[in-house]
Amino acid sequence: MIEQTIINDATSNLIGALESRQQITPDLSVLSSVFPRSVVTKINDYILNTPNKPWQLETTEHGVEMDVPRHKISWHSDTVIEELHCAVENITPQVQQILQKPVKFHGIVLWQDHKNYLCDWHSDNPILMATMQIYLAGSTENPGTMFKLNDREHHTCPFVPNTGYLLNQTQNRLFHRSVEKVPANVSRYSLFGMWVD
Repeated sequence: MIEQTIINDATSNLIGALESRQQITPDLSVLSSVFPRSVVTKINDYILNTPNKPWQLETTEHGVEMDVPRHKISWHSDTVIEELHCAVENITPQVQQILQKPVKFHGIVLWQDHKNYLCDWHSDNPILMATMQIYLAGSTENPGTMFKLNDREHHTCPFVPNTGYLLNQTQNRLFHRSVEKVPANVSRYSLFGMWVD
């Protein structure tokens, strides 16, 4: 069953995280204290205790399944996934303000990365105008994300649960990658939000 208080609390905290973001460049901002404890607890309970989660293999931008140690959930009604979908959609006006551009919410994905998952240098799908990745449950041994700011400078967002980043992709499409492979015996969970033209 959907809890409106979870949606409201998640929305409020997300707005606060955007307002207090640390802007690294005009394209990259770092977020902290993204969700309140009640939402983090519900996410962790879902990850650890919900049976029969609808995990799917990761796919390319054309919908082809990839042979990588990553699974995803894009929708799971009447669970915290639906609540997170609503909350992330609710912050679209704040995202538009940051981008100084009208965009539409495109959805969320819960990712579960397994042993040896490594995402090499890449830019996001060209239809995406803004993306947000929030690190969720998992060991702090998990790799974060490294961004190529220019030919000489990089910035790394370490894997710290309840932190993340927002990428403004309206002007530049920063290349980024996993810092290293996901280690053995841990899973790396994150939430990915997307906005399009």
